[in-house]
Amino acid sequence: PISSSRIDYIWSSVDIISNFIDCEIVQLASTLTDHSIVFLYVENFLDIKNNKRNIPLKKIYDYDKMTKDKWLAFANKTDALNN
Repeated sequence: PISSSRIDYIWSSVDIISNFIDCEIVQLASTLTDHSIVFLYVENFLDIKNNKRNIPLKKIYDYDKMTKDKWLAFANKTDALNN
């Protein structure tokens, strides 16, 4: 049986609510979960793109470009870290 529930309260700061633009509720496939996703759209009041925090860059590995020599060098370095 499918049951329904609701969120009684969603707590937020005044800064977020005062920059609120829109929201929507997205239903998920009922075979996966009985939960829904709540999207809240707010203005960029934190000016995140110009934030000067020192956030480390994410490394992306391209395994298709690995050769046997590169794999061997990688294996040797990781083995050295474990010893």
